[in-house]
Amino acid sequence: MKQPLKGIACTRRVAAFTLLELLVVMAILVIVTGLAVSRVNFRTQQTPVMKEAERLNVLFELVQEESILWDRLLVFQVDKQGYQFFEERSGQLVPASSKLFRAKAWSEDVRLTWISGGEQGLDDKKFLVFFYPTGQTTPYAFSLAGEIGLNQSFLLSSEGSGEFKIEAE
Repeated sequence: MKQPLKGIACTRRVAAFTLLELLVVMAILVIVTGLAVSRVNFRTQQTPVMKEAERLNVLFELVQEESILWDRLLVFQVDKQGYQFFEERSGQLVPASSKLFRAKAWSEDVRLTWISGGEQGLDDKKFLVFFYPTGQTTPYAFSLAGEIGLNQSFLLSSEGSGEFKIEAE
């Protein structure tokens, strides 16, 4: 039989996590959970103006795709009361036939401020944004703001390249 050497301790190492490693993992889990919960709360508490700004931005992307796909000029007309899409048929602008692009009035919680670009319509109170079959648009910028005690405002804009931006102001 072998005799253990004197003065040398025989230790056996057990495979386990240290307290520090467990604390680091727990901290990471808390941070990730906090981010997920805050993101869910943000999405469920959307205001009417935020919903309308996001809706318009998605509609602009869809209109651009439709214009390219069908090789047809589409037009967005906006004023203080609401907006409507038009399409070119036989050289004339007629209301868009798709239900997605039907006329819509602003809710009483949403206020429009036209900032720049677009084309002035038949009267001074309406503005037009053209969506060309090439994928380009008329440059524009306008703001949607909330009316009722919420100082929320969103800037929707495009420089004409077909890229649509939405920014909180």
